[in-house]
Amino acid sequence: MVAADVDNDLFKSGETIQKSDGDALANLTYRINALYSGKDPVLGLSAGLKHFGKRRLGRSGIDHDFPVPDNVWTSDCSRSFTSQTVNPYPQGVHSACFQVPDTIKLMRELLRGVDRTVLVDSGLVPAPLAKAQSV
Repeated sequence: MVAADVDNDLFKSGETIQKSDGDALANLTYRINALYSGKDPVLGLSAGLKHFGKRRLGRSGIDHDFPVPDNVWTSDCSRSFTSQTVNPYPQGVHSACFQVPDTIKLMRELLRGVDRTVLVDSGLVPAPLAKAQSV
C-alpha cells in the first residue's frame, strides 16, 4: 500500500477475525507493507475531511493502540523525501514514492518478496521502526 487514504486502524482486529476490510486484506495476502510519510499534506487534509480526527494510514502508519496482524507492517518513507527529491514533481510528497529512487527500490524489493529482516539489514527500512512494528 502506498499513501493509503484509509483509517490507520484498518487492521485493528489483530489476529482475531471480525470480518472487516482489514481482516480480508490480511487473510488474503502473504504480507502487507504500507508505505507512509508524515510529510504528506494531501492525507493530512483527508483526515480532517473524511473522518474528522482519524489519522490516515498513508500519513501516520498503523495505529499501534490496537493489535496488528503479524503479516502487516509499515515503512516510514519520510527520510527519503527532501526538498531536492520532491520539489520537481507537481504532486509533491503524495506521489513521491513513485519518483524517489529509495522508495522505488523498496517497492521493488517488497514486490520481489524480500523478507523484512533483509530490508532492515540493507537499510531500506529503518531498524527501530521495523522492530517496533513486528508483533
